[in-house]
Amino acid sequence: MYWSAMTMTTLGEQPAPNTSLQNAFEIINTLAGLLLFAVIMGSIGDLVANANAVKTYWQTLMDGLKQYMTYRNLNESLQMKVLKYCEYEMGEETIMKEHQVRDELPTKLYGHVTTSIIGSSLVKSPLFRNSERSFLNDISELLEPHYFCPGDVVIEKGQLCNTMFIIVCGQMVEVTDDDVIDHYEGEILGDVNLIWFKNHLNHNRHEHNFVSGAFSQIHMLTRDDFFKVLSSYDPKLKRRLCDVAYLLQKERGELDDKKRRMVENEDMETHLKRLAIDTLELHDKLGNIEEDFWVITILFELCLSDYCGTDQIAYGMEVHHSGVIRLLCSKPNCFDKNYSDCPERAESLDGCKKPNEWVGGFDKNIEGDLSIMCCEFEGIEKYAKIRYSDVRIRRGEFFEGEEKENGDGDVIKFDVIKDIRMHKDTEGHAYYNLTVLSFDCESIPDAKPAWFQKSQWPYFQYAKN
Repeated sequence: MYWSAMTMTTLGEQPAPNTSLQNAFEIINTLAGLLLFAVIMGSIGDLVANANAVKTYWQTLMDGLKQYMTYRNLNESLQMKVLKYCEYEMGEETIMKEHQVRDELPTKLYGHVTTSIIGSSLVKSPLFRNSERSFLNDISELLEPHYFCPGDVVIEKGQLCNTMFIIVCGQMVEVTDDDVIDHYEGEILGDVNLIWFKNHLNHNRHEHNFVSGAFSQIHMLTRDDFFKVLSSYDPKLKRRLCDVAYLLQKERGELDDKKRRMVENEDMETHLKRLAIDTLELHDKLGNIEEDFWVITILFELCLSDYCGTDQIAYGMEVHHSGVIRLLCSKPNCFDKNYSDCPERAESLDGCKKPNEWVGGFDKNIEGDLSIMCCEFEGIEKYAKIRYSDVRIRRGEFFEGEEKENGDGDVIKFDVIKDIRMHKDTEGHAYYNLTVLSFDCESIPDAKPAWFQKSQWPYFQYAKN
């Protein structure tokens, strides 16, 4: 290579070749030296370029972020926070993130790598101090890396203790009511509180805020993953860990003096199955409640309604202490061949005002509105006269009409309720005023009314009876 370099720069003062063989040798030697020189220079160029690759990447990323944040009109404090993070990563010359390493390596191998990094921290934990090595390796495989900037809140006061935190690098600050406690690289937080107890004074929630004091990398293990790993080991390990967690929480003053009861953890599949069963049971119970509601509604409506029909008369009325009203119905022997014309339901809200009407029933809805069934009887104005125009009945009272008999014991006169009017007193309680007729049934001709004859079969327009 030295000879080639000297030849190319014409500084070698080598003797000129005289034969063809010497010419060929000099040409080959010069080309070989030139190729070797180019390879060396190219390698040096690659080394220089690779040395600045990380900085170039982060510098390009920062330029793009600056343009993006300006376009989105982000506030200056947030922009400075983003740029400081990029400067930190550029200064650390980080090439691969933790999750990228996890994706590239096999699960078991990554678990061993993680164990070698944080294994000493796990062994220092009072909860895992005497645990099996395989158990710690399985836990390490499920650790999730997270990154925080200075001032980021990692744990909020009142948050459930469902995560264990391992500080791989950086710093966390615990903010108490009276003091500030610093936690540094290698410390584990929240490990003891992964196991919940019903007698926890703070209901298994964090009592203080934890804030990142620097650019921090923290590995997290969820409570579900912890119990998932624990379920695959001997139950004795679970009992031992529960005993240790109970004693440590007791020493910290986090538990009361009630009987120890651990809160069992369920995986997502079991939880969903139990939720589905509870949903079906709730659906069945709601169906039963709906059926009972309609039955009660119907019974309640029946309790608020009463009818005497077309072949009986309402001679009295009773109001119970509960407010339920009842008609007293009868069929006097002088009325057994007579019928009144009644509608299908109680529809009159104003009472029975027509001269040939009397009360055949009533319907009181849930809102308390009273509807009267007004039955018509031909000739009532001829055979009846008003006996009482305003009989008042309150709760716990009743009215019962009278009957008059002849010497043979046959009824010749009876009282019938002509109208019912509902009112309310100053306390909002309903009371009723009755209009009562004295009906002289002895004077009624023994003939069926026209409407009743038309309801019988066969009927012809020329029928006499």
